Amino acid sequence: MGAIVAIRTRNNKIFVADWVVDKKYREHGIGLKLYKKLMKDTKGSAIDALVSERYVKSVELHKKMGFKIKDVIPDAYGVHEKEKYYLLEEKPKKKIMACIKKKK
Repeated sequence: MGAIVAIRTRNNKIFVADWVVDKKYREHGIGLKLYKKLMKDTKGSAIDALVSERYVKSVELHKKMGFKIKDVIPDAYGVHEKEKYYLLEEKPKKKIMACIKKKK
């Protein structure tokens, strides 16, 4: 149905490299549950995520969860020279939890 791929960086932050939910299961709260599980497993560490500007719904949902745009990176992976990526940073855990509770 979905997956979240994250690593812990040297400065003890969590970096989300990928966050996906199969199209037929989207908008059912699965993505939020993945983030909730990540938060539980990482014991509240700060989280950064890299999201393409093409994924408008993902960027909007990250903002609802309390993420802020920390930086804009052109062609982050060296594949699409005109594509920009947002480096999103999350600190207030309460917003993620509030989003999860609303979905129920």
